[in-house]
Amino acid sequence: MGEAKTTPRPIGTLVFLMAGPILWAAHLTLIYGSQSALCGFAVGTGPSGSNTLASASVIAGTVLVLGLLLALLIWPHPVYKTLSGAKMPGDQQPLMLFVMRFLNGLSILAVLYAGVAVQLLDACADLR
Repeated sequence: MGEAKTTPRPIGTLVFLMAGPILWAAHLTLIYGSQSALCGFAVGTGPSGSNTLASASVIAGTVLVLGLLLALLIWPHPVYKTLSGAKMPGDQQPLMLFVMRFLNGLSILAVLYAGVAVQLLDACADLR
């Protein structure tokens, strides 16, 4: 018996193409949200404890998202099949891979730049 042909789900294809920017947005939410929360909760504990914890959360979030972005670059076909429920169409494959990798590359740069800021700036600077 032959394998049944399935058509890719359009929303899965869109999420595959936009996976880099989606992960970038999640990264920004994760690092800025955790940094703000940790600095806000640790107001009375002194600057060194809150700085260390906030910096560690930014570094951990950056490493996590960079790992996901790099995994997407290395294994795009299983990710596409998981998201869309079908194999990538052969005639559309070069364009889809180019668009996904281009947006993913831009997102990697943006995640790196946001993650490097923790090394250059004080994580819980007193703004008052």
